[in-house]
Amino acid sequence: MQELRAYNLSHDQALNHLRDILERNRQTDSIARIRCVSVEDKGVWNNALCVVQVYPPDNLGEKKSSRKYPRVHLLEEWIGVDDLFGVLDQNKGIIKVDGEEVTLSQQTRLNEWQYLPSNNEFSNFPGYVYKSGSVQVAIDHSEPLLALDLPFYPEACFAMREWGEFKQFNRHSDHRIGTLQVFLPQCRSYFKEFGRTENTLQITISDPGNSELRVKGAWEYGDSCTPFEMFVASGTISVKIPDQVEGFEVYLMGADGNIYDFHRETRFWVLGQDRVLRDVPKQGTVESEVHSALQHGEGETTEFKPYIKKGDPKHQELVKTVIAFANTKGGMILIGIDDECIVVGVEKDILKQTSGRRCTRDEAQNSYIGWLRQSIAGKLNRSLALQISSIDVEGHDVILINVPQGQQRPYADVRTNVIYVRRGANNVIPHPDHELPELYKSSSEQQAMPWEQ
Repeated sequence: MQELRAYNLSHDQALNHLRDILERNRQTDSIARIRCVSVEDKGVWNNALCVVQVYPPDNLGEKKSSRKYPRVHLLEEWIGVDDLFGVLDQNKGIIKVDGEEVTLSQQTRLNEWQYLPSNNEFSNFPGYVYKSGSVQVAIDHSEPLLALDLPFYPEACFAMREWGEFKQFNRHSDHRIGTLQVFLPQCRSYFKEFGRTENTLQITISDPGNSELRVKGAWEYGDSCTPFEMFVASGTISVKIPDQVEGFEVYLMGADGNIYDFHRETRFWVLGQDRVLRDVPKQGTVESEVHSALQHGEGETTEFKPYIKKGDPKHQELVKTVIAFANTKGGMILIGIDDECIVVGVEKDILKQTSGRRCTRDEAQNSYIGWLRQSIAGKLNRSLALQISSIDVEGHDVILINVPQGQQRPYADVRTNVIYVRRGANNVIPHPDHELPELYKSSSEQQAMPWEQ
């Protein structure tokens, strides 16, 4: 059966997969659009974001002229799909867009692909997205993009969101900054819309007569599920919704066994078309907070993290977030959810780390929570009452760290004496003339910082 994701690939492996998909779709693919955001650093133009999107001939994307600001260039070029591999060949460490050479780092190599459902961030069509690793790029976030004959942007991140045509963009901390991404649509039948009437799910399918299609899915509740399956005889099919359903998955498959489209939905999260299930957690509960976080992404009081083990550099990022939350409004950190709001859990990683030791799953989890609590506390200049627990989200173990608004601000990294505050979805150093005095003023107990004692 068709795979939906592949990670840790070499650039050549990703290109070979991309080449196979292009060859399969040669009759429907027409032209590719390259949109690149480059930023200048010491005379070199570096890639800050590059999105390559293939379009079918009857559904082309919007065409724009390149926009060149003093230190940020928004570049666009249209090429034939046969020329795509010449652009993606990165042996020279550059990508050429609209006549400009943009430098790529060693990490800007395609190393994963994922099959996306319809209504994704690139297209209404389902399709394959190929991604490179993220790279830190020297972007001056305080500098506006201002030119006489071009649109104005308060900062580069606003331009990056518009140029990439992303529905959501987490500004300075967005995981797509510094990446190369390529999207190939699959212009076959797909789920066009989901609707609900009382206890019936109605699924509208585009072009159902193209081939012999089948819908396979399952309703999920508690520790069990109820599978369902039917052939597609018309453009709309109906399925009865059982009582007390907590989620469901549904797949559209062709006669060749390949997946054309899919949709996943739980109480907390949806991937694909708009949400069908009406029931949401009650306001004020942990479930409602997690549900809201998964719907809206990272922000002033929410941060997602992957599994973090001892020695992982991401542990320092975790400490920064705890400090920033404590110095601002407090917040919650969810470990086991990736940047795309997909719940991956920590259970497999925890068990992998404890392999060879005789301990139960609960014991391994409690040991991990204890390590998190101790390792974070050891990095803070003052004590902070963290609440760390494991919660179930979509059948996965997710670690929830509740960080209160601190009562002894400002909090700092005890090793570096650096203070952080939360601004949007970012941890930043407070302004010394405005924000830092307010931290001292708002503290209920004025205590000297380590460097003042």
